[in-house]
Amino acid sequence: MNNTYTTVKSFAQLTKKSESTIRKFIKEYSNKYKNLFVIDNNKKSKRYYIYKELAQYFNTNPNLDIMYRLNKRIKRKEMNKIIKKKSIRHTLRSEYANKWNLFGSISYNGNLNIDSCNYQFYRLEKYLKKVFKLPFEIIYTTELNEVRGTGHHNHFVARVCSENDYMPLKRLIDAFFRNASLGLTDIRKYNQHLDGFGYILKDVDRLKDGFGIVNSGL
Repeated sequence: MNNTYTTVKSFAQLTKKSESTIRKFIKEYSNKYKNLFVIDNNKKSKRYYIYKELAQYFNTNPNLDIMYRLNKRIKRKEMNKIIKKKSIRHTLRSEYANKWNLFGSISYNGNLNIDSCNYQFYRLEKYLKKVFKLPFEIIYTTELNEVRGTGHHNHFVARVCSENDYMPLKRLIDAFFRNASLGLTDIRKYNQHLDGFGYILKDVDRLKDGFGIVNSGL
């Protein structure tokens, strides 16, 4: 195991917590933040390793916002290894073209930075998994709000298994952002001829932390 991850014992020493507390922490969060934990199944019993940087943010109530951001950062590094010489735009275009049911934009009431916009989609994913019982997938991008000259906004595409299911998904996304007064939404049926997917990818290689994929079952 490289020095990016550490054992339960070492992590307990770094955080000044008991090993039993760390194991409870692993049990609770390892499925949700898979990039922060490594499980070694090559031995008779499982051996766990934890992302070492997490120790500096660890307390009795782990900071879920920090965990989300670290988890995303590791995922991005792994994706960049897979992509290698190909651009993110090229990779996403070839894998996900012509699969979409919805195109949408989110204009926030406040001047959110990239991490804050990303976090809203993390919260959206949790919300949809609770209330929308069908498989879905969303790819979103975060870009500078050039109208204001400050803050950021989001564009996204979404898909579901059946053409009949996209309107319920649209209503739920609308409700998530509008009912919490996060901002205004503009969500429409996807038009292949307008190539909304190509539009959201236009800056993806320049803002590599400004896009993400959220899904359930697709």
